[in-house]
Amino acid sequence: MRIGELFMTIQRTFLSFLLVTPMFIGGLFFGFYGVRTAWSQQLRPYESIRLLATALHIIENNAFIQPERDELIDGAIWGMTQQLDQHSKYHSAQEYKKLKQAADGWSVGAGLELNLDHVVMNVLPHGPAELSGIMVGDTLLKIDNHDLNPLKLKEIQALLTGEKGSSLTLLYLRNGKEFSTEVIRDEIKSKPLEMIKISDQDIYIRLDSFKSNIVEELNDYFSEHNPNRAILDLRENGGGLIDEGIALADFFLSDGEITSLIDREDVVYEQHEAKEGDAGEYVDLVILINGKSASASELVAGALQQNKRAELVGTPTFGKSSMQKIYEFGESSALRITVSHYLLPDGHKITPEEPLLPDHEVLPHLNDPKKDLFDEINTLNIKSSTKKRLIQRLQLLETQNHSSSIAFGGSFENRRKSDPQLDKAWSLLTKEP
Repeated sequence: MRIGELFMTIQRTFLSFLLVTPMFIGGLFFGFYGVRTAWSQQLRPYESIRLLATALHIIENNAFIQPERDELIDGAIWGMTQQLDQHSKYHSAQEYKKLKQAADGWSVGAGLELNLDHVVMNVLPHGPAELSGIMVGDTLLKIDNHDLNPLKLKEIQALLTGEKGSSLTLLYLRNGKEFSTEVIRDEIKSKPLEMIKISDQDIYIRLDSFKSNIVEELNDYFSEHNPNRAILDLRENGGGLIDEGIALADFFLSDGEITSLIDREDVVYEQHEAKEGDAGEYVDLVILINGKSASASELVAGALQQNKRAELVGTPTFGKSSMQKIYEFGESSALRITVSHYLLPDGHKITPEEPLLPDHEVLPHLNDPKKDLFDEINTLNIKSSTKKRLIQRLQLLETQNHSSSIAFGGSFENRRKSDPQLDKAWSLLTKEP
C-alpha cells in the first residue's frame, strides 16, 4: 500500500472515530438523562412535600401562635381532602374514635331522637332519657340552660353527648306544661334493625343504618314466622356497609341484577346478581324512602324498584352513589376517601340532581309553626281583643320551614295514624282504600 493510500485510510478511520465517539458518549449521556428525567417526573409530585416541610418549619419557628405539630399535620391533610368530593374527609384521632364507636353501634348520650322542631320522635327503651321520664311527643326547650331555638340538630346532638356518668338537665314541654328532669348519660348500644309483627302475615321493618348481620337477623325471623307481606322503612337511613345493602337486596330477590361498581375511570370492576334461596324472596313488599335515605338505602330501594319487586312510597332520596374507603394511620387517625360509585341495574348513577324517585310521592305530616302559635295564643290568659289582634297579625305571616315529624316510637297503629307515608304503604300492601 502506498503512503498516500495508507494516510487516507488512517484519516478515514480517525474521522469515523471522531464521528462515532461523540455519538456513543452522547448516547450514554442522553440515555442517562432520559432515565434521570423519567425518575424526576415520577418524583415531581412529591417535590411539593419539600414545600410543605418548609412551610411547617417556618410556622413552627416564626408564627406568633404556636400550635402543636400534630395539629398542623392534621390541618394539612384536612386541607387536601377539601379538594376532593364532599364525602371524603380526614378524621383526627378523636374523631376517628367516635366514628368507630358509631359504626359499632356504641355511643354515650341520652338515648333519644329529635326532629327539626325539637320534638322527641323516639326514645331508646331502658335508655337514660326513658329512665328520666322523657316520652315520645315531648318538646325539648333547653339543655343545661342552652336555648335550643337557634341551634342546629348537630349542635343539639353535641350537647346531648358527653362522658359516661355525667349529667344534663332537660327542660321540656308536655301538654302545654313545662317540666325539668336530670338525665345521666350512659353508653348506648343502638339497634339499627327494628321489627314489629303487625299480624301473623304482616311485618313492619325499620332500618336506620346498614351494619353487620342485619340480613342474618332478618332471615332468622322470616324463617321462623313466614310473613307474607312487609313494609321496609328506609327513611332517615343514611347508608352504611354497602355489602350489607347488596345482601339485603339479594334477600328480597330471586334473580336479576342488583348493582355494578365502577372505578374512577368509569370502568365496571364488579357486578352483583341476585341468587335464589332466601326467605324474603316472595314476600309482598313496599319500601318507604325520603330525602335522608342515602347510599346503601338507595341501592336497595333502586334495585328492588327496577326489578319490579317493590313499590316505593315517600319523597325523592338524598342522591348518593359514591363509596368510600377508610385508610387508617396506625390506630389513631384515618383518611376516608371516595374510591368508586355504584350503578343501579339500568346503569343509572344516583346523584343529588338525579335521586331515586318514589312510585307514590307522599309528603310527611308537616308541623305548621303558625298552627302551634294559634293554639298557644288561645290558651293565654289575656283579653279576647288582644288574642284577636295577635291572631290577625299571625295570619299575615307566611308559613315557612315546615319540618317532617316521623314518629318512630310507639305501636304500629299509632305510628300509622300520624304518618301519611306509612299509612299509604299499608294501603298499598293490604289493598285497602
